[in-house]
Amino acid sequence: MAFDISAENLLTIDQLTEKLGVVRRTLELKRRDGKFPEPTTYIFGSPRWSSTCINRWLAEQQRPSTGLTKLEERLSRPFTPV
Repeated sequence: MAFDISAENLLTIDQLTEKLGVVRRTLELKRRDGKFPEPTTYIFGSPRWSSTCINRWLAEQQRPSTGLTKLEERLSRPFTPV
């Protein structure tokens, strides 16, 4: 499967932390624990995530029967690229 860079918005970890309202360490811990998606690709050694992948992950995080924590509420909002 070919990767079409024009079809995706590729986000850096700094962009993700800003949009998700969490610190970098939180994302690093979630990645380490397998609770955050692996990067879609690497550009010059820097991990990048597609906005589609992140939006899909956010949708999976919602727990409708138990309600959402504050962090989950922030993470559940769809990402809108700037």
